[in-house]
Amino acid sequence: TTTPIVDGISDWSPNGSSIVFGRAPTTECSSSDFGADLYAIDSVGGNERRLTNTTDGEFEPAHSPDGTKIAYTRDAFNPVTNRFSTNIYVMNPDGTGQTKVTPDSVEAEAPTWSPDGTKIAFDGRVRGSSEPTQLFVINVDGTGLAQLTQGAVDRESPSWQHYSISGKVTGNTDGQPVTMALAGTLTRVTQTDENGNYIFGNLTPGGNFSVSPVSTAFVFNPSKTDINNLQGNQTADFTIVPQAIPAATPPLADNFNDGQRDPTKWNLGTQTQPLGAFDPQVTVVQQGGQLVITPRTNQIGPHYNGYVSVNSFDFNNATATVELVQPAAGAAQTIFAIGSDLDNFSRFIVREDGPQNPTERGRRRTDAAQLIFQVVVGGQLTTASIPYDSVLHRFMRFRHEPPTNAIVFETSQNNVDFIERHRVVLVKSVSALTAELSAGTSTATNPGTAVFDNFQLVTNTFQFSMTSFSVNESAGSATITVTRAGSAALAATVDYSTFDETAEQRTKYIPAVGVLAFAPGEASKTFDVLIEDNFLVEGSQTVALRLLSSFGAGLNSPGQGLLTITDNDTMAGTTSPLDQPDYFVRQQYYDFLNRSPDPGGFAFWQSQITSCPPGDQPCLNARRIRVSNAFFYEQEFQQTGAYVYRLYRAAFGNNQPFPNPDLNPAFPGERLKVPSYAVFVSDRARVVGGANLAQAQLDLAKAFVLRSEFLATYSRNLDGPAF
Repeated sequence: TTTPIVDGISDWSPNGSSIVFGRAPTTECSSSDFGADLYAIDSVGGNERRLTNTTDGEFEPAHSPDGTKIAYTRDAFNPVTNRFSTNIYVMNPDGTGQTKVTPDSVEAEAPTWSPDGTKIAFDGRVRGSSEPTQLFVINVDGTGLAQLTQGAVDRESPSWQHYSISGKVTGNTDGQPVTMALAGTLTRVTQTDENGNYIFGNLTPGGNFSVSPVSTAFVFNPSKTDINNLQGNQTADFTIVPQAIPAATPPLADNFNDGQRDPTKWNLGTQTQPLGAFDPQVTVVQQGGQLVITPRTNQIGPHYNGYVSVNSFDFNNATATVELVQPAAGAAQTIFAIGSDLDNFSRFIVREDGPQNPTERGRRRTDAAQLIFQVVVGGQLTTASIPYDSVLHRFMRFRHEPPTNAIVFETSQNNVDFIERHRVVLVKSVSALTAELSAGTSTATNPGTAVFDNFQLVTNTFQFSMTSFSVNESAGSATITVTRAGSAALAATVDYSTFDETAEQRTKYIPAVGVLAFAPGEASKTFDVLIEDNFLVEGSQTVALRLLSSFGAGLNSPGQGLLTITDNDTMAGTTSPLDQPDYFVRQQYYDFLNRSPDPGGFAFWQSQITSCPPGDQPCLNARRIRVSNAFFYEQEFQQTGAYVYRLYRAAFGNNQPFPNPDLNPAFPGERLKVPSYAVFVSDRARVVGGANLAQAQLDLAKAFVLRSEFLATYSRNLDGPAF
């Protein structure tokens, strides 16, 4: 902004989606800290919203480790003492629930959260004291104020000790991010950046964690890294195994019949509890073919433990079901949840409001217990509940509905007939979720045990029909089959793309990029990779095949395959293949129209060249130019390939004449966003002719305006509506 003053202290939300900062409406120092209020803005720019609106000054915001609260300093004028005084406040991320934490007896500034989110440290002084600034700590509910330092030296700006696990995934991902799953004491899911780096911050010292890269397209070494008793910042690096293709991954399921936890499926920990709530003394065992969790008795504060899935899963059009044999009693919580982090999850909670006689265990409960449906979307919590019935609600199921991206809460007494109990529409993808089965207490009680059984994840997924395809170079094209497993009742789509391995698209094949649309009932579809018979002795070469994203179904391994092109040349040719009319014309179809020739057109355009008198090179040159020129002006190309160029020109102005064609006059010093050949053929492959042309053009345009190049050019100069 230009006129308002922006306070120097700002803070990222833990999930990196937004920034909170102080902003004053004027340049005059007419009120406390310029009368600053706190604002939030999306990290990509735009959607600026005001969080506080007072005559006081609010500044120094700090997100809690789980992102559910913001602590900040408020500087208020006291007309009685005719001076300003500062206090620490806490509010929700949307600005509601503003609550003063520190007492009026202390001047308090610079809040910082403890790793478990239960305490706030700050600097300040006892009001009226002449002592220099010292360090204090207080519970987030305003109790337990303690002064940590004393003396004649100023002590300011405390920072609580937090640890992190970070690392890098090395190897060729063709620019695709890799999903990283953290499980254990705390569960989160994130993705690598464009350089392969990732980080999990604000982790509890002494916690037990595992980090796993999750991908349908790659195999990693190592497959998982365990870090127990976290001390200090730790590093966990992973390497992609070249050309290794993941084996098909069966959906997560467990009947708990083994005598111990399967470490390839589950970690001990929680997913939906804040930092500090995990308690390893809450016992979690498998016995009698069931998962048994025993919360601690008469403990004050949160104490939870359970199972969290080691790897994330694609929940697109999927279901996750568990049998709750017995909930914990006495105000304890028994939890079944799915989600990606503390800001985005859905969970069933069974809570019995009071103690229960041990002799009543196993009897039908309808009087004192509640079945609670909790959803956190972008850090905002919504809750609904109904009376819990241990018979009618024995089986609990999450179901995803792709058309609205809704999570549906369902229950059943027989694991066959399910009744919808609650639903919520999400704003975030469900492509990388984890599951939680846990129990625990937040107040002193005699909780008994929680018993789970028969967890099952049922996915609907796309995958290649095989991991390896092959074709002879002379075949002209290779047909690749993609299948979907699970229910095929709904329409679904999946994106596919080819990438260079040992074969290069500039000499060996035409890139295949597009979307396969599955109609209801369709279980398989195909796409073609065009092969160039180039007369070069190269030996067999490979092309990587990838499934990148989907709608209406998830992705499963193998989401990567290899196409081997068998060389048919044994000795180098003495002439250029372009001297052959059939090769020359076929190349026009490949390069301009991205398809194999139709027989009639193929014969016609060859005849335009072969009709030249023998040895008449000027005629051959002119006819080749004429044929290529005809493909350029062909309506099919103008509506597909030329449309791609016009899209770039409309967005970035790269067809405007000016002295230096490499520079963009709209933004001096920046190079133009002219599409390279690889980018052009990738986008051109997404725009198909025929009856679906208009929709294909629209789909490409919608994807185009969400790309980083477009956002970097326009979002910085436009507000939300104008953008």
